[in-house]
Amino acid sequence: MDQFDVIKFISSALLLLIFINFTKMDDSALGLFSSICVNLVLIPSLVIYSGKSLPNDFIIVTYIAMLIVVILPQYLVIPRIAAAKINVSSYIRIMLVLTLSVIMGIILFGGLRFINFDFSRVYDFRREAADSIPGIFGYLNPIATKVFIPFGLVAALIRKQIIFMCIFILMSVIFFRSYLP
Repeated sequence: MDQFDVIKFISSALLLLIFINFTKMDDSALGLFSSICVNLVLIPSLVIYSGKSLPNDFIIVTYIAMLIVVILPQYLVIPRIAAAKINVSSYIRIMLVLTLSVIMGIILFGGLRFINFDFSRVYDFRREAADSIPGIFGYLNPIATKVFIPFGLVAALIRKQIIFMCIFILMSVIFFRSYLP
């Protein structure tokens, strides 16, 4: 039953005030992350909890999750894991090569014959295009479009390498326009 519960609202408001008191809200990356978590996770959860008459388990799980994700990192010093260093320019090139490899595979198997730059027909031939290439591309394309291209684009933005930014955007358009999943 969806009824506003005044007691849950008051307890939510008090818990929110206590939580914000222990949360670091400054200009650091952790402060920004904490602020985003409070505004996009905690407050909406409290509104749902108060307005939908959800069980108390809902709010307990929400607060435990917020404690682990937001408050614990402020008080625990987690040592950095030493790993091999790779410079950003090499990283950009690796993402570029990986994405181009997927695109070349699509071209070799004739997957671009369905390419069309008409916005109104983007999804018309998507199934036929996906069926025209080997099934492995059903796994490779999402990795290329959701991992390689975004990370390469962000790295190029950080390094202010406009040529690479344009290449990654162009590759994103090619993936979208080739009707591939």
